[in-house]
Amino acid sequence: MFTVQVKLNKSSDWIDLEEYYHEGRAIDYFNRVSEQYPKLAYRVVK
Repeated sequence: MFTVQVKLNKSSDWIDLEEYYHEGRAIDYFNRVSEQYPKLAYRVVK
């Protein structure tokens, strides 16, 4: 199992996307957020 985390900008904390995976909407959420935050960073944590 792995977790995807996103960071909206340099000053924000890493946000865990795990709760969205349970609903099967992680990709939709990620696409929406990445449109709003062009400086979005993401990482995969095992």
